[in-house]
Amino acid sequence: MRSLVNLPNVEGANHNGKERSGARTPMQWDATENAGFSTCAPENIYLPVCPEWTPATSYDAYLKWKADGCKKPTSKGMITVESQDADPESLLNWTRSLIALRKEAKPFWASSDFTPVFDESHPYPMVYTRSDGEHSYLIALNPSGAKQSVTLKGFSGKNVSIKPVLSSGKASCKLSAKGAQLVMGPTSVLICPLPE
Repeated sequence: MRSLVNLPNVEGANHNGKERSGARTPMQWDATENAGFSTCAPENIYLPVCPEWTPATSYDAYLKWKADGCKKPTSKGMITVESQDADPESLLNWTRSLIALRKEAKPFWASSDFTPVFDESHPYPMVYTRSDGEHSYLIALNPSGAKQSVTLKGFSGKNVSIKPVLSSGKASCKLSAKGAQLVMGPTSVLICPLPE
């Protein structure tokens, strides 16, 4: 959902001089009027619905963009729970998958070990392991906009690619005698079980 600045100031929207209205707009459930949030007239909603992902950064710019015919919308009102639910690659479904993995795999429980894996010559990908003493996972995150490749010592195997349990973007992990060879595309995530 888009957070616009300069929305109408409503009760509780400002805290210590910081505007918070942009984070309190109605939930965008579907593509119907008012994004499925309410059946009342749009002007009667506490804060306006902004179902388009607009090039605007402020409420005033958003109103002008709407009046000008919504030129160059990037999603045409598709930032909704309904559209995210139907898209297997959406943030909503990715989050659901992460929650399911955390529930079923003990290495992701709070009592399990978290161990950062450092390679000072490569700040990215950020890599760590999670282990419950019986099962372990390697997690690699590349938040950068560039491809990243690194071989991490301390991991070894028989030249085998590890199939991730979850991934986003282009990313791969191969274990060899040299270590864990990670190839991470821009803005990618990889969660792999480690051989026992």
